[in-house]
Amino acid sequence: MLVWTIILIGITGGQDDVTKLPVDDRIAYADKLANRFEGPNAWDDYKAAIAAFVPVYKLFPNDLSSVRGKHLFRLDTNLDELGESRHWTPAWAAAIAEYLNANTKSLRLLAKASEKKRCFIPLVAAGNRLHQSATDFKATHECRALARLMILKSNDCALKGEWGKAFQWNVRIHRMADHLYQQMFSIQHLVPLSIKRLANRHTMVLFSRQFPTDWRSVIEDTMSLDERHCPVDTTEVADALWMWDYLESWHEWAQDQSRHPDLTSVAKMFVTNGAEHAGNEVLNNALGELLGQSSFQSIEAIQSAIKHVTLEQEWLISRKLDQISARWRSQDFHISWKLVEEFEREYCELMTTSPTLSIGGCGQMQTSHFDLMFKLAEVQMDGVSIVGSVLAFQRDRRELPRELGELVPKFLDQIATDPFSGSPFIYRVTNGGSNFKVYSVGPDQIDNDGKRSVKLRDTGDCIIWPLRITPVDSID
Repeated sequence: MLVWTIILIGITGGQDDVTKLPVDDRIAYADKLANRFEGPNAWDDYKAAIAAFVPVYKLFPNDLSSVRGKHLFRLDTNLDELGESRHWTPAWAAAIAEYLNANTKSLRLLAKASEKKRCFIPLVAAGNRLHQSATDFKATHECRALARLMILKSNDCALKGEWGKAFQWNVRIHRMADHLYQQMFSIQHLVPLSIKRLANRHTMVLFSRQFPTDWRSVIEDTMSLDERHCPVDTTEVADALWMWDYLESWHEWAQDQSRHPDLTSVAKMFVTNGAEHAGNEVLNNALGELLGQSSFQSIEAIQSAIKHVTLEQEWLISRKLDQISARWRSQDFHISWKLVEEFEREYCELMTTSPTLSIGGCGQMQTSHFDLMFKLAEVQMDGVSIVGSVLAFQRDRRELPRELGELVPKFLDQIATDPFSGSPFIYRVTNGGSNFKVYSVGPDQIDNDGKRSVKLRDTGDCIIWPLRITPVDSID
């Protein structure tokens, strides 16, 4: 819950009218915002697919010393690599076939869901409070496992030479992400963001092995539901409504803990000497890494601090945080990112003046980090179009373009801009003209000649092409 709160701060818009909405009407109002389209609901199929899903651990035999047992045991941790591999050993193929067969029903439901345009996830009511009635996060997070299942199915088709089916399953992964992007809260977009990145990478994996003649339609299919993503203004209203409900609940809790026992549990997680985690150095360190260290020593200290400010004062602070974020975002991203440390410092200084909003400290989950994740995904999405265009040029001309400008207008309408540099993505022909690389300068905004780093905010470029595919170890 607190992670959601910190992400929503600075994302919400100046929607002050939400403060006038009665408590009992908020859940219904939020569902009305989300349920914008007519037609069959794809979420019914996704929920059924989740219910039917058979995770790998349910296939484990009692004897893990057998070849089958070893492969099934390692299947889950190798799904990403197996989804990219050009070859499966017989033992791997048998384990994967067992896994896919066990999930025949889920795959059928996922194919059915992809044919629908509308996806509405209703709030799961828990009391009459909006902040307690979050959407079914457990189910939406399980969609990521279903995306990995579809990647494995896609590669299964590819290894059988069924390339049309392979690309069709890949498009279904994109559509799942776009369905989830129809939801209204900003925090809900983290799951489809993750799924979209998986899908974009798999698109390029397939491109590297069997470049389709209809590559343009493949790319268009992956973006067919983009226009149904939740509008920014709808998300702003929904996030603001949630924030008001959340702040209001904490002020009620400060007066009487029994009104919101769930918030007592949250408070225990973050007080410096919280009873829940006293002596648990590993957990305390993990929380500190994620959210930062709370300045409160006890639950009573939190209550006292909240009582010393009014709900309206904290709401005003949240609005001012929005203004700081809006000012930072008003510039092109490559410019604002150069100022990210200054922004985070100003943001944290104001945030700490609100007892409720600073319970967990500033930590790492700030607006800027949220934006960074989306910009990295944007790099990858633009990269798919660039790579597809270069490969199409190579197929038609039997040589690689010397520069990306040669792709316009036949293969690309325009060259995408690297959000981290404000200039076109970097493209270079390599290996004496037989290969190429495409990359973004990445968060450090320095051209490192296509060399990557494992740390987001360390030195290193975001490599789009060539793909780095990890080989799967054989256990035969």
